[in-house]
Amino acid sequence: MNAPSVTTSLPYRTAARRIRARLAHQPLRMHRALAHLAAESAPATSPPIAPLSPLPDGVRTFTQIAADAIDGPILRYSSRQRLIRQADSLGIHRFEANLIIATLQHQRRNHVAVTDDRDAASRPSRRWLLAILLQILIGIAVLWLWI
Repeated sequence: MNAPSVTTSLPYRTAARRIRARLAHQPLRMHRALAHLAAESAPATSPPIAPLSPLPDGVRTFTQIAADAIDGPILRYSSRQRLIRQADSLGIHRFEANLIIATLQHQRRNHVAVTDDRDAASRPSRRWLLAILLQILIGIAVLWLWI
């Protein structure tokens, strides 16, 4: 495990407690003093971030199975239970399987909503058509009265 950060060391915590006790009724000064203390105590470099490990084959397989099983935004309870049993056989816990299913459903809902918005935007609205029809009728009425 990594060495403890400077901001969680005993001297830092002691100094922070003293600042909080001394400036408890002056929140602005207290937050400025704590920010200054944190800046002084911050390490020069941040610890390295470990790279993400690739997904296990079972998770990839289950994700593909679940994506194929989800037809629309709603997944039937019996289908969900079947998917969870398949996940268990692949070594995936119930909670993780439910997270994968929920993520897929969320992606599917967002995709369907975007597609529906594009379709609605490409079709002329009924109000627009009604306005054009009304203008045509007014024009015909004016021409009929004039002639």
